[in-house]
Amino acid sequence: MANLIKIGDRYLNLDRVRAVVDLAPSTKQNQLIVHFDSAENDSVTVTGQDAENLRTWLNSVTNDLTHIHIDNEA
Repeated sequence: MANLIKIGDRYLNLDRVRAVVDLAPSTKQNQLIVHFDSAENDSVTVTGQDAENLRTWLNSVTNDLTHIHIDNEA
């Protein structure tokens, strides 16, 4: 059985997700681009409230490593 989530009227198969790009920090657009593993141009853009919902869920299930600063020069 596929690992599915529902965003708006779409179902996304999490087993196929390669990357999720959040455009809010860089371009101030309330959009997430979900890239899948099958093809380079295989992606879905999620906007508006659906983007907010997906962003909130992703933040709840991930570990944010952006705050870790390790000096590997030593």
